[in-house]
Amino acid sequence: MVNVEYFSIGKNTSKNEDFVGKNDHTFVVADGATDISGRKYDGKTSGELASRLIVETCLNYELDGIKLIERINENMQDLYRKHENNKAFTDKRYRYISAFVSASVRDDRMIITQVGDTSFRLNGDIVYQDDNKLQEKMSKMRRNYIQTFGSKYDEDSEEFQKILVDSRKALGDVLENQYDILNNPNHELCFEKIDGFYVPKGYFYNIPLEDVKTLEMFTDGYFSIPKESTIDAWEKEFVKVEKEDPYKYKEYPSTKIKDDRTIMIVRF
Repeated sequence: MVNVEYFSIGKNTSKNEDFVGKNDHTFVVADGATDISGRKYDGKTSGELASRLIVETCLNYELDGIKLIERINENMQDLYRKHENNKAFTDKRYRYISAFVSASVRDDRMIITQVGDTSFRLNGDIVYQDDNKLQEKMSKMRRNYIQTFGSKYDEDSEEFQKILVDSRKALGDVLENQYDILNNPNHELCFEKIDGFYVPKGYFYNIPLEDVKTLEMFTDGYFSIPKESTIDAWEKEFVKVEKEDPYKYKEYPSTKIKDDRTIMIVRF
């Protein structure tokens, strides 16, 4: 017997680049990112397209691990051709990008495939998160900028709000060059995402199904992890973080103030 519940909401009411899906044996959470062009395709951003394509592929093909990633990339390239997005084949800035976690029940095993900074927790205990050194570096840069130039202002003041905007700009070349770092194993800050092409590293787990009581899959819109494995607990944790560090430069440093957030909880 499996019980599945999930909650997903965009940081803006007009779009949500996170996406979830499930069938009788597979559960998926994906987190898309908009490309540099900002173009929309049939009313959707590239991030929305990426997350939805990943979920659809995971549910429609009984694949895991490297074979699943290869199939997703093939389908992504087909989507580029459909949209006549020829730039995507030569310039990473125009690709549809997403992170994801997919968990599938195969007989008496659970096979989990993870790429990027969408994470999961098993049995309310062990958390599996990608070590994104680039995000860590940019978060520290942003935090230092705000603390250096904003400490003398009240957070509700116009001066502080301007510093928040400028803090993103302060990331400068690091932010601009992130596409050169994406899926580049030769760079020390390499980070992995699905984009239709080679992914140097994914995480694959083969776990006895009898050892899995709860599986929580969540995107990076949640800046802290609660103790309890319930949607209510996740949302209360979100509210707590918003009160303690609404601009995400103190206890929970980030490159963003807010992001789409999704939590899926599977109970066996």
